[in-house]
Amino acid sequence: MTTIQQAFEEYISQLRNSKSANTARTYQDSLEVFAEYLGDTTGSINELSAQKFIEFPAWLVGHYNSRQSAMLRDTSIKSFRRWLQHKRYIQWTSEDDADYAYAKENAFSKHGEYKPKVVSHFDILKAIEFVPEMDTFYPIERTRNVAIIYLLAS
Repeated sequence: MTTIQQAFEEYISQLRNSKSANTARTYQDSLEVFAEYLGDTTGSINELSAQKFIEFPAWLVGHYNSRQSAMLRDTSIKSFRRWLQHKRYIQWTSEDDADYAYAKENAFSKHGEYKPKVVSHFDILKAIEFVPEMDTFYPIERTRNVAIIYLLAS
């Protein structure tokens, strides 16, 4: 009986033979994150269900501020899952593939990520104080610049 931890070690060992040291280290870090997600890695590899992989992207997004970091971790674990499939440690169906693709798209979507940037009240006051004293060719430019600052501040 192969444990999840033994599968991790075997996978990293094979990665070290085929990938650069930095890539192997990145994948190993991702496996540590996956182990944190799983909780217990002493159980049999047979206990590792497709559902664990499908739910992993949503868990990542909840634990990382950076979407890029979460996506990198997920890509590493996807590679691990494909290796598990190749070694016949787990079964992965086309339905699982569809569920995973949907879960990943849903977890990593950009919807709701953009927030308007708000300038602090202090910075607005500094700009309003500065603009009337700016050097300009024509006095009307000062008035225009003040109007622009007020417009942007509103």
